[in-house]
Amino acid sequence: MNDDGSYSGGKPWNGLTNITDEPEGADLNKFYADGIYYAGVRGSEQYRASIEAYTYPDEFAECDGTLQPVSGMYVDQQKRRRFGLCWRTEIGNADTETLGYKIHIAYGLTASPTEKPHDTVNDNVEVNPFTWNVEGLSVSVNGYKPTVKLEFDSTKLSPARMRALEDLLYGSAEPILISPDDLLNILEIAYGPDVIGRQQITGEIDYVKDGVLYRGANAPTILVNDESELDELAPICNPGSFAFNQTMSRMWQLDANENWIRMI
Repeated sequence: MNDDGSYSGGKPWNGLTNITDEPEGADLNKFYADGIYYAGVRGSEQYRASIEAYTYPDEFAECDGTLQPVSGMYVDQQKRRRFGLCWRTEIGNADTETLGYKIHIAYGLTASPTEKPHDTVNDNVEVNPFTWNVEGLSVSVNGYKPTVKLEFDSTKLSPARMRALEDLLYGSAEPILISPDDLLNILEIAYGPDVIGRQQITGEIDYVKDGVLYRGANAPTILVNDESELDELAPICNPGSFAFNQTMSRMWQLDANENWIRMI
């Protein structure tokens, strides 16, 4: 997580063996009058989890409070950097172990110090995994209460939406963790698996151009094959229109001067 609250590139976490969700809070506070229970209010829920791994990427050391001023020298007990984490779990039933899968995304996590045993060499061969307890800082979701965690179920989402999600998370050379609002906006307009060519969803906006107010103007969301098609679309689309490529990994919006502004 960057200093401005955004998320930039990360590395795959090879050796990750277990993540256990351990949410806390949401306790029911009961109110009584004249000996009669008349209301109950639940407190806020806080996201906590535990992570277990045999190893971790070098970048995670800073999240665990370890800095490296020079190569090979480590300074512990430093400020712990917040991080985001994305992982996948499998879905099965009594008939198959490969029914589908879920993608989990957690935001604003901090890792607490945990035990790190260092046993002497002996005749018992054991592997001591690393473990961390983490807490999350909620992020906003338009139309919903703030949250730390999102889940995406491949058995419920369309293949196009899952493909769009995975392209956004893993498709670039420098992976990024996209905000919940951006993910929601993108997945709401993802199409089915057999889409080819341009399609659009009609929306309406108000905008001002050359001093003239246009009310309820058509502002479509358009699916294009590639960026080269945008120039010919600009004159026939109204400001506010959106365009996406087929994998939903690129998004542009048309401004009042007929320029496509890249958003993602």
